[in-house]
Amino acid sequence: MQWADFLANQAATHSLSPEQTAAFVERLKTENSGKSEAKVARELNIGAAAFKKRMTEVYDKFAQSYPELAASKSRGRLEKLRACLTRKYNGGQDAIGVKLSSNFLCQ
Repeated sequence: MQWADFLANQAATHSLSPEQTAAFVERLKTENSGKSEAKVARELNIGAAAFKKRMTEVYDKFAQSYPELAASKSRGRLEKLRACLTRKYNGGQDAIGVKLSSNFLCQ
């Protein structure tokens, strides 16, 4: 499964609205990892405030599965969500294929 397909699947699993899904998938695309929120918002043809609101809603929904997102109200939420989803995408294995402990972040 490709990363974009995985993201779309996760959006459906977490009951994201179509608008939230668009913001979520666009923000977490690999090619957008270095872009600002404002730039990603422009690419979606929405304002920065609307994009930020949608992403806050996304974080809130994903916090049900990843409680560490609820504890973080800062800019680090994107990196935490990306790390959790990357681990899940890789089947709970790190980059060299070693199974991660069940006590590790992003259970």
